[in-house]
Amino acid sequence: MFENVSEYGLLGGTGFLCGFLYLLFRFRDKEKRENAVYIYVFSALFAMLFAKLLYLLVNLKDIIDVIKATSQYKALAFVLIRGGFVFYGGLIGALTGFYVMIRYFGLKSEEYMPLMVPCIPLVHGFGRIGCHLVGCCYGRITSSHFAITYTDSLYAPNGVNLIPVQIIEAVFVFILFIILFVMGFKERLKGFILPVYLVSYSLFRFVIEYFRGDELRGIWGPFSTSQWISIAVFALGAFLIIRHISKRPV
Repeated sequence: MFENVSEYGLLGGTGFLCGFLYLLFRFRDKEKRENAVYIYVFSALFAMLFAKLLYLLVNLKDIIDVIKATSQYKALAFVLIRGGFVFYGGLIGALTGFYVMIRYFGLKSEEYMPLMVPCIPLVHGFGRIGCHLVGCCYGRITSSHFAITYTDSLYAPNGVNLIPVQIIEAVFVFILFIILFVMGFKERLKGFILPVYLVSYSLFRFVIEYFRGDELRGIWGPFSTSQWISIAVFALGAFLIIRHISKRPV
């Protein structure tokens, strides 16, 4: 098992590299390829920033309690910086970074967004494999034979059978990447790529949250933080689908 954040980062780096290679393959025009790379890198930086900020926000109460109980502020800050990211924060950051760069370069989003969206589930899949290896974002205890048992994880409970939600999610987002990738070759479907991604992933995430066992993701009323965000993401995706259909010629 990987127990080190740097080893987890290796999986994230692999995902980032795969997304980069995908862009080089998908954008054949030299100028658009260069623009896509700039957008991709900048969006990735925004994704990491927002993923960290949402993690800190979700765990703010616990962080305050730890601050009150310790005087080792430098060590605490180092731990908070190294570990802990929330995917939805990363998604919001990536989309924000994309539109910032589109505005900065004066580009048309419809020329880049459809082909760049598949990078999100591609990178995400590698990230979830990393989660599986270190034991974070773990599933509920189960009696099923389809389970994972950790013996030396720093995050998941050891010695008990857990639902392998990280692997289930990784498989789902990789399949979603393939679907979006294929859609990108059909001109009439390009406008649906982003909303299809938003609707599909938000529905999946809402359901898979019921099988998560870690409480660090935050629970607000009847739903987890990610489920509340999933509801908003689904609504946005549905709105974009309806708007795109209404704009298409009959």
